[in-house]
Amino acid sequence: MSTYNGNGAYLSIDGVNVSGFYTTFTPSRSMDGVDITAGAGTNHRQRAEGLEDGSCSGTVVYDSTAVSTYMAKLDVGEHVIIYGPEGNTTGKPKHECRYIITSLDGPTVDVEKAKVVFDFSGDAADAPTVNMYTGGVFS
Repeated sequence: MSTYNGNGAYLSIDGVNVSGFYTTFTPSRSMDGVDITAGAGTNHRQRAEGLEDGSCSGTVVYDSTAVSTYMAKLDVGEHVIIYGPEGNTTGKPKHECRYIITSLDGPTVDVEKAKVVFDFSGDAADAPTVNMYTGGVFS
């Protein structure tokens, strides 16, 4: 088995590469179940697949020499986020989606850690343009 052990992940928000500033990014997927239970004498609920949904969350470090290039990209509202867990080279997994950033906290100073960070989360505005979960890769 070849397990991945690297820190070359790629993250871009509205075309601004923030790979050197983020500490976490998690895209999430979900699907609603649709109740299709019908018929006399039914004793168990039956379900079918419903609408897919997506969300994301992340943490970006406050870098005083570059924060002006990416701070506006973290603000609430709609943004295009491109994520590559193994970088952005050809053939590697790619996830590109318009997300609506629904919350932004920070910059936060943590007394126990020297770095100052922004925490954000968002909901997918539409289906991913490129979906790494269904085989999407950088070309």
